[in-house]
Amino acid sequence: MRRKERPKVVASAGAGGCVKRATRTVPELYYDWVQYRKIPVAFGYASSFPKECPAGEGARFETITMEESPATEGHENQAEDGEHEHGGDDESRETVGSLATTQTKIKLNKMMNAFASFDDNMRIGTRQRRERDEHRLAEMRAEMTRLEKALNAEIKRRFEMNKSLQALCDDSVTLMTTRFEGLLADSMAKVDARLSGLAEKIQALEAQFEYEKVHIPQMIEDRTNELTEKLSAFMDAFETERKRRLDREAEILKRLFDHEQLVADQFSKERRDREVKATELKDALDMYTKTRLRGDDKFQHVAQEEIAKIQNLLVHESQTREREDDEIIDALNRYTAKLQDSLKLINSTEA
Repeated sequence: MRRKERPKVVASAGAGGCVKRATRTVPELYYDWVQYRKIPVAFGYASSFPKECPAGEGARFETITMEESPATEGHENQAEDGEHEHGGDDESRETVGSLATTQTKIKLNKMMNAFASFDDNMRIGTRQRRERDEHRLAEMRAEMTRLEKALNAEIKRRFEMNKSLQALCDDSVTLMTTRFEGLLADSMAKVDARLSGLAEKIQALEAQFEYEKVHIPQMIEDRTNELTEKLSAFMDAFETERKRRLDREAEILKRLFDHEQLVADQFSKERRDREVKATELKDALDMYTKTRLRGDDKFQHVAQEEIAKIQNLLVHESQTREREDDEIIDALNRYTAKLQDSLKLINSTEA
């Protein structure tokens, strides 16, 4: 059968280096452990023994394996075998009970011995942690001293730098103030000069306004009188011109009437002359047409006679050509016949 491991509780430092020292006796601690687990110790079930650290600190507990004696292992084997057996006499049961009691006492003694070394381990661990904490504290003090020195040096350097920067800023402000005052003085001088010129111009304008206030009404009156006179003269001239134009228009109308009458008379005369001329031209045209027709008839007759002569000559020439062609054909036929006869004669002689 598989051996079951039994835990042994050992307190150790947690994340915050806290150690809870036991102030109770070993039997009380064992009783608390048994009550916490609520199981019989004789069967060796694993358990843990948690403790709390003060507020703000952490603690943890490690479970280690407690060695079991051969007797305990045998007891467990017998107990487990007894669970599978059915029946038995009372004597066997009493023997098993006394054996279980003996094993329990042995286990209690071992547990008492195990808790006896708990305080020693706690003291050793506490001393080691205290030494480590003191070493760390010394290192932190040295580091704080170094940081304080560096901080003081940096503060001093910053103070000197601030003084230099303040002096530089003061010089710059003084220089800029001087420049600004100079620029402001120049600007003020220019503004004063411009204001003086503007005042002079305003005075000149006021004098001009006073002069114009007196002279402009008089000038307007003079101009009005002058324009009135010019308008009267213009109206007189306009009336004179109107009369002259009316007389001229009447004269022009008379001339137009006379010219129209003259043109009408001339047009009538010209029309009569043209009608007479047209009649004469028509008679001449009729005569020319008749003469032309007679000439055309004569020309057509002559042309027809010439065409008839040409046609006769053409017919005669055609007949002559046909006759000559017939003669040529007859001559060729005779020549061909004679040639054939000669060939026949030659052929017969050779044969």
